[in-house]
Amino acid sequence: MSGPHRFLTELVPSSGGSAVQRSGSHSLIMKCGTGESDDRDREVSYDIPPTGYRTLTAILRPTGRRETRVQVSVLADGVLRTNPVLTAGTSRSVAVDVDGAGHLILRITCDVGATSTTFVDPVLTG
Repeated sequence: MSGPHRFLTELVPSSGGSAVQRSGSHSLIMKCGTGESDDRDREVSYDIPPTGYRTLTAILRPTGRRETRVQVSVLADGVLRTNPVLTAGTSRSVAVDVDGAGHLILRITCDVGATSTTFVDPVLTG
């Protein structure tokens, strides 16, 4: 990688740290809520160091019962930057513009039967 880069696993969450756990060297797992209408979301937030980061990249991998869905939302300074809906057992690469942002939120909204989403190697790059 050229320019500054920092894996999210190198940052301490500013809130919601109990919603994620580290997996392997640099991946993060967020477990789903129950999926009931009052317990569908989980989120974690990070303060982005002011080092010229422009992009957050990761591979998203939801798990759960077949055909269950997870919506992954990424917000930078409160602005929704991406929110793909994925089916359990699939994966998708994302590259999210975070240029100039100071705060990052990762949120998952799960169907009943979805169990978690892994953010594979989430990294901020400049």
